[in-house]
Amino acid sequence: MAPLIAHLGYDPVHFGIVTIMLLVVGSVTPPVGVLAMVACRIAGIRYGASLGMLSPYIVAWIGVILLIAYVPDLVLWLPRLMQQAGP
Repeated sequence: MAPLIAHLGYDPVHFGIVTIMLLVVGSVTPPVGVLAMVACRIAGIRYGASLGMLSPYIVAWIGVILLIAYVPDLVLWLPRLMQQAGP
């Protein structure tokens, strides 16, 4: 993916952060929801009951992903600052 991302002009750090955040949402939401299933098993509650509790957090997480995806300076300011302070 790195050559394609570079060819399209995207910052690889930004792409990596957005990709990881999307993978986290995918691992919590159904039908796969492995993280939610494990947490339900540990807590001793039904998987269906947890979806109501998780939905506000999932909506907020998706909002943060959209914000980060469309405003890359939110996540790239620190790497750029570190690059300027380098040797």
